[in-house]
Amino acid sequence: MLSHKGGATTAHHTHATHTLIRIPLDRQIACLSGRASQDQVCLALQVDRDQLRYLLNELKILVVKHLDVHQTYTQQRKKNVESLRKEALKEIPFLSRYESGWATTVLVKRLFARRYILRLEAYATSTTSRVPTRVIPLPPATLKEFLKDITPMVTHHMFPLVSGGLVDNERFANFLRSPLPVKAGFIHGALQHVASREEIQAIVEAAERWGA
Repeated sequence: MLSHKGGATTAHHTHATHTLIRIPLDRQIACLSGRASQDQVCLALQVDRDQLRYLLNELKILVVKHLDVHQTYTQQRKKNVESLRKEALKEIPFLSRYESGWATTVLVKRLFARRYILRLEAYATSTTSRVPTRVIPLPPATLKEFLKDITPMVTHHMFPLVSGGLVDNERFANFLRSPLPVKAGFIHGALQHVASREEIQAIVEAAERWGA
């Protein structure tokens, strides 16, 4: 868990006082944006593999929303790239720890290096949008969607939950279907060092509404 490593989680929880991660040299940025290995990217961003996967998945959704996945990154309109960057910082506050948002640019360029993934996401999004709206309330499909509906605001605790095991939508769905004692135990274990008692209780109560 992040809270036991003391690195990324602590930085995220104490975002207001954390020192920015400075922009690497241009040649390092170019390498991280393309040919660098996953481990090299994790090292530069000071995240683990699960956190990197989470960031890429979240940015993939925003890329499809703001940019043309049938063009290269350099062919994108600057105002669209800027809109993506601003929404990324709003939706994924963790990215604000990187000076001038350099990590967002690096990760988006890495996604464009594998544009077939973005095209698949765009197709899936367009298909889903054509499905008629159901009257029966559905459980949240993603961890971010789940946390957004909770009061007080707890979205800044997403990373500890990701590192605890909720690394993709399938595992999150399995989590929601688990018995309440299992869900409550997981939430307490993942957040006990970074969240207040009130925040943990609010998340447990939200989890109680879904699944077993």
